[in-house]
Amino acid sequence: MKRGEVLLPRIAGLVQLDGRHEAHRTAHEHIFAGGCQTLVVSATWEEFERLDLAVGRVVAVDEFPEARKPAWKLTVDLGPRGVRRSSAQVTHYAREELLGRQVVCVLGFPPKRIAGFESELLVLGALSDEHGVVLLRLDREVEDGSAVA
Repeated sequence: MKRGEVLLPRIAGLVQLDGRHEAHRTAHEHIFAGGCQTLVVSATWEEFERLDLAVGRVVAVDEFPEARKPAWKLTVDLGPRGVRRSSAQVTHYAREELLGRQVVCVLGFPPKRIAGFESELLVLGALSDEHGVVLLRLDREVEDGSAVA
């Protein structure tokens, strides 16, 4: 993933760009319209609470040569919430760096088919010009499946 690409391109609503409000455009459209310096997507507290964020542990990392953009197939154990799979564009991490690592995930999106693979969750990371997607990390271990507040 490159800087400027949006992880959640279907977020819609009131968007503020440099002090101007523009409705009926998605965050994705604003990023690629050019000239966007500050992007603020307005959401209600209730909308935020609908997101199901949880901590899981990467238990398998498989190659994904069919993907258009380099990616790993991750299998994530969410404890009592079950095991789910995700396509993640984090190939700058070695397999050994990912195995056993706890990650922060968004659950509840409909599965997304990527090159014939069903991605069931979104693993979160920060976008870095220098490092690409840098996975979010907890400062101490928690139980797999723990909710993120």
